[in-house]
Amino acid sequence: MSEPKVYDISLTIQPGMQLFPGNPPFSIDTVKSIPQGSSSNVSLLRIGTHSATHVDAPSHFIPGASGVDRIGPEVLLGQARLFQLPDAHHIDREVLKGLDLKDVKRLLISTRDSALLKRRRLDLDTHSSQRMPPATS
Repeated sequence: MSEPKVYDISLTIQPGMQLFPGNPPFSIDTVKSIPQGSSSNVSLLRIGTHSATHVDAPSHFIPGASGVDRIGPEVLLGQARLFQLPDAHHIDREVLKGLDLKDVKRLLISTRDSALLKRRRLDLDTHSSQRMPPATS
């Protein structure tokens, strides 16, 4: 049996990166620097939680629900199914009902907004005809 392919879908966090409207901009400031005589390099990062590749925790939409700190890495790592939905303006229960989600443990959805990412590290069109294998139990 061949090794499964691993796709890194993360986006680079950098100044000037694309932001969701209303999200604070990313910045990185030097706090300590070896060239300036410090024993180590230390930076201060400022970033909104809706930046780059991220997970929306239940608390993002549901008051009092759990935060991302309650999502273990095993939930996020593994086989996933990718659906291309370039015409969807929003993803809701009705859209999800129309997908074959049988045996799907992890779901990736490429939307019309994915086209905005082409100028970054990830080119979703490269994998547009590939469907990730379904998750196994």
